[in-house]
Amino acid sequence: MLFVTTRELNEDLAQRLEDANSTLLERAQDRGAMVAEIEDLREELKELRVFKAKHGREMQNIDRLRADAEKQKQITETVLEEFVKMENERDELRSEFEKSLLKLRQSNYQRNRAIVAELDEAEEELLG
Repeated sequence: MLFVTTRELNEDLAQRLEDANSTLLERAQDRGAMVAEIEDLREELKELRVFKAKHGREMQNIDRLRADAEKQKQITETVLEEFVKMENERDELRSEFEKSLLKLRQSNYQRNRAIVAELDEAEEELLG
């Protein structure tokens, strides 16, 4: 039957109105929760900005100290590398010196023997 009574129409409209009111109420509650969350986020952002302003200089100092420490580390590495080079050069010079000293001693020993031989020969000629 296609007949819809006024009462049924009123009930249907009342139900729709009640459903629409419930939906609007839920949306209003959701919106209120979102607004509260946005306010919380704004407050947190404000606190972070205050923290950044308060500690920004300290963070810059820390960054500078890190950069200085890195430079110092590089300088130390360079100094150590140069020190190793100097030690190697010193060892080479010591080795060359010891070789030269040994050659000089051998040469002096041979000269000494030659001089002693000449002296012995001269002594034999004088005595003999």
